[in-house]
Amino acid sequence: MIYIFDKTGFMVSKEGYKRLTKDEKEEIQRAGLEYDTLAQEGQDNVYKLSDYDEMGGEKDDPLRNALYIFGNFIERNVNSGRHTVDVQRFVCAYLLVRTYRIVRAIFRSQKYTTSEEALVLVRSLYEIYCKLVYATRSKRNAQYLLDSDFGLSSGVYEVLVKDGKTKRHILVNRRSGKQIPRTRSFYEYISTSRFSEDRELFEVLYEYLSSFVHSGSRHIARTWIDNSTGFSLTHDNDENLKVFVLMLTCLISSMTMQGILSLRNISEVSRWDISLFCFATRHIVMESAVPHGSELEDLFPKMKARAAVLPAKVKRFIIRP
Repeated sequence: MIYIFDKTGFMVSKEGYKRLTKDEKEEIQRAGLEYDTLAQEGQDNVYKLSDYDEMGGEKDDPLRNALYIFGNFIERNVNSGRHTVDVQRFVCAYLLVRTYRIVRAIFRSQKYTTSEEALVLVRSLYEIYCKLVYATRSKRNAQYLLDSDFGLSSGVYEVLVKDGKTKRHILVNRRSGKQIPRTRSFYEYISTSRFSEDRELFEVLYEYLSSFVHSGSRHIARTWIDNSTGFSLTHDNDENLKVFVLMLTCLISSMTMQGILSLRNISEVSRWDISLFCFATRHIVMESAVPHGSELEDLFPKMKARAAVLPAKVKRFIIRP
């Protein structure tokens, strides 16, 4: 199912499959046959660095490495079938595939969109991280996300309609009638993190990223601040923002990688890949700075504090005969 989602974008249950169009069903069937063929031929569905050459990014772009690590993690620890995929591992894998797809979109967008548009994608990436933090804390949390976040799209749940009124904040199971709320915020998700730095970063980062999504007073205020300080984070100084987009994407990707290490039975190859990427990101963020008076002055110390609790050492990787 994870492989099919990556290929098609569909998260399918038995109930949800019935609601798809003929073309959508055929697309899913093709992806399933492709996976079966690769498995029968003994091929790993491993994501190679060369796979990203055609996307147009630079050869030394760190996002290529992030995509490679996420792709291989999914293949080695989920698609391989070496371990039982319980609800927690399944939800985390689903969130990882969404992470992979968003990082890929950011990677592709660097040459074709503005940095402000890329930051809208970064916000989506950060929201998924908040959910991942919540899911990795317990199987109960993972089950809640499966029901509330994915249940509607999979067709298992539907929005409650009572007395002729639609209650969008409540979902009801089509079969059992069980009701679940959809009222938990991203702050509630991130509040379960074992790092206090996560909560402190959220307080400034989420509002900042949201200002690129919502028009209105915050957008006007941000533009005014940029112009008054002389350090513009709009089109006047887009090169600065491009660097920041890249750094922030790497930081959130590293935080995500660090989070999935809490799952059981993670391959040694994945652990080594993750420790190396996190170590590099930690160094880059800790050694960076922003001009005095910039809009990022309040945000950057929080980013550095979170980077400081990323893995500080590269895990040794021993190749056994």
